Order: sequence, then C-alpha cells, then structure tokens
Amino acid sequence: MSSPNLYDLVREKDDPEAYQSLVKAYLEWVLEPECDKNSSKMVQVGSERRRVTFMRDDSIGDPREPGEADNEQEISRPEGTDIFFPVYYMHSSIGESDGQGGTCKDNEDCIKAAKYDLSKIHTDKSGKQMVWAKIGINGKETVPIVSNFNDHTVTVSPFTITVGDHQLKREPEFQLKPGTHEGAVLGTFMYLRNFKKGDYVLHFGGEASNFVTHSKYTMHVK
Repeated sequence: MSSPNLYDLVREKDDPEAYQSLVKAYLEWVLEPECDKNSSKMVQVGSERRRVTFMRDDSIGDPREPGEADNEQEISRPEGTDIFFPVYYMHSSIGESDGQGGTCKDNEDCIKAAKYDLSKIHTDKSGKQMVWAKIGINGKETVPIVSNFNDHTVTVSPFTITVGDHQLKREPEFQLKPGTHEGAVLGTFMYLRNFKKGDYVLHFGGEASNFVTHSKYTMHVK
C-alpha cells in the first residue's frame, strides 16, 4: 500500500457524485482531438468545482502493434493538485456493437455489453484480475495504491456524450462516430487529491484477451 500522507485517496463510496461527474468529464476530455495538451481541467466534482489533472489509458491511436511503446508521459503540477485516471473500463453506446454479434438497443444492453467486455480481463494463477494501479514516491519502488479495487468500481448509466473527431481507435467495433451517444460506462477509476510536493510515478492499466493498456506518468509536484 502507498503512503496516505502525501495525497488523499477518495473512494467511490466516499463521494459517489464526484466519481459520476469525473467519469463523464474524463470521457469528454479523452475524446478531445489533442487531449494530452490540455490535461489540467477545471471541472465539476460532485458539488464543487476543482482543477483536476486527467491521466489517460492507452486508448489513443490505432490497435497496438507487437512491441509498440506504452503510453508514457512526464508532467509538472503545483502542490495541491488532484488527479483522476481509469484503471480499466468499458464505454458502450446504444446502436453500437454489443461485442457478441448484436447491437445495443437500450441502456440495459449497454451495461450487459460492458460487463461482457470486462469479463475478458485476464486473471493470474491465483484468480486475481490482471489490472493494476501503482505509485512510486520520491524515487521509491512503485507499490499498489489500494489492495483491491472494490471501492473504485463505477457504473455510469445513462451516460450521454456528444463527440466530434477523435483518436480512440484501439477497439474498432466500439469506435464512437461524431454525434451524440447514449449508453453506459463501467469500470475501475482512481481519484487522488491534494498532492504534496514531491516526485511521483503512476503506473496503471490492465490486460484482457481483446485489449491491453499500459500507462506510466511521471508527475513532479512543486
């Protein structure tokens, strides 16, 4: 487990409204054409507005080629910054593929499609899902932020988003075409607040039979 003294860990049950609003804000952000250049956003977080730095999964670009580099970024932020990122999630929309040869006709179908997609996450020999969220502080080895993800699992339904051109291409059957889409988002997300000065390495992602995502962020808080 990581040190709780250098930042505040917010669980979904601590502030469910914050998680609902942040998941929506994250999807809106990551669907921007150049999201990485504008990752620090003033957004609604539950009942208040806060400046949050979004860190993304490895969904930008075309399907991963063997040996392709992970999503690695280095950023600097002021003391007191908040961060929000997905460990592993699925966004399914009405009218899109359900992943099993059919089409999602309503929000319930979208939830089922998302659950089906998440069921493809690999497990290790102990039966634990192969997803991770780790942090290293001031040069120390990265360690798990939490011991399990139960308190960070989120369902957002109904979920509506309007998108233009974007770069999310890693799962072609689930690409969002420009327009307004309604559906559901299911997955695991992390919200960490009020970082104190220091150097942090965030490493998060997951492995499934149909998708692999590895992200590493080095964040200097000054």
